[in-house]
Amino acid sequence: MNDFLPDVNCFATQGHFAFVIKTEIPYRCTVILLHQKYGKIVCIFGKTDQAAVLTAGSFIWCSVVKTTTFYSLDTLEIQSQLAIKDLRFMHEIMRLCLYNLPKNIAVPELFDFLRYVQGHIDQFDDKSKHVALLRIFLMLDLVPDQPYIYQAAGLNPTGLIDIDLAVLQQYAQQCWSNFHRSKKQLIEP
Repeated sequence: MNDFLPDVNCFATQGHFAFVIKTEIPYRCTVILLHQKYGKIVCIFGKTDQAAVLTAGSFIWCSVVKTTTFYSLDTLEIQSQLAIKDLRFMHEIMRLCLYNLPKNIAVPELFDFLRYVQGHIDQFDDKSKHVALLRIFLMLDLVPDQPYIYQAAGLNPTGLIDIDLAVLQQYAQQCWSNFHRSKKQLIEP
């Protein structure tokens, strides 16, 4: 008699944008997403699903179904895949998101900036990529307390960048050192 009623432990959401942070293909049918509404979530999908072609950094439109223990991809449309030349850059960004974002908490400012990066990536040169990476480090609170790095992180990645590439690389290296230190502290008791 109640067959037409939805399961109280399951609800569908309307579609939202998401970035693929990590895929566990071919070992498991799961992907970790940075979902526009739900933040970092783990989603399962069927073996014949279109999700099997996703790579880290892919930008998708999807709807998910949440049960009491996990999310499941209900519908999926791939908005864009990355060009080969941009894979490493986006994989670095996705690695930062994987290790530094809490589960199930939306971060709209970061998501919007990643959409900006994804939408303008064809205009990015090496300096632009470093500035964008520094901004993400700043959003994840991984920038050393040095005003000149904060200043570089605040630059427009598609604007004029009047800082030498070697200096930007040095700033990024200091941020990566903070990232590795913070990761190590999470592992140690």
